[in-house]
Amino acid sequence: MLANDNANEVRSSPWFLPRIDAFSLSDQLFVKNFRLSKELVRQLVMEINPYINHTSRSSSIDVTTKNSIGSNVHAASSQASVSKCIGEVVNALNHPDIFTWVKFPNFQELDHIRADGYALRPWLQTPVANVRANTPEERYNKAFKCARANIERCNGILKMRFRCLLKHRVLHYAPEKASQIINACVVLHNMCIRNNVPMPNDHELINYDFGIIEIDLPDLGLSTVNRTNRELEAGRALQRELIARFNT
Repeated sequence: MLANDNANEVRSSPWFLPRIDAFSLSDQLFVKNFRLSKELVRQLVMEINPYINHTSRSSSIDVTTKNSIGSNVHAASSQASVSKCIGEVVNALNHPDIFTWVKFPNFQELDHIRADGYALRPWLQTPVANVRANTPEERYNKAFKCARANIERCNGILKMRFRCLLKHRVLHYAPEKASQIINACVVLHNMCIRNNVPMPNDHELINYDFGIIEIDLPDLGLSTVNRTNRELEAGRALQRELIARFNT
């Protein structure tokens, strides 16, 4: 009798919630929870299915559940299972065959444009200070400002759809994995655009900072005694090359 009571207590524990079919949710609630429509999730499952690790274990998690488990509040899974599912789906979305959903600009300037307040590097360009009017430096700064504005709008849209990208919810992963997660969000966002999935209307996000975080960092690339920072010099050389494109 005591054994039966204990068994019933375990089954009723909140840690052992029954798995509920997410597709039984209303369309509106489904999009609110998963950011994708039901039809888009089915399409996504078909696209990433060849790139997901399949197992023969009867207790294995199906591809559809793996795709949505990260935000599925209606199913209980261990942290290890959640991490594994997220990793498999992220890797699939970063596969070259799937990443074709992302189209990059044809010009190279955006590959080097970043926010000011950071040290100049080959991969991280900054505006030129104290420029004169009608000079290549001024035209470079205007192009820089325009590119940065586009990047900030892109960041804001992605963060509004996928809250995991908000600075208040830092991705606790190595930079390589964090960049893959951002790539995956971009793929999903473009899928949403193609399939007319509306942006979420989360009023609590109004006061969030969706742009590039402004911080003041010392320029660690300054020359020191008998040594010049090679990355800083390479950054300056690239900046001169970019400015030269604005001579005409």
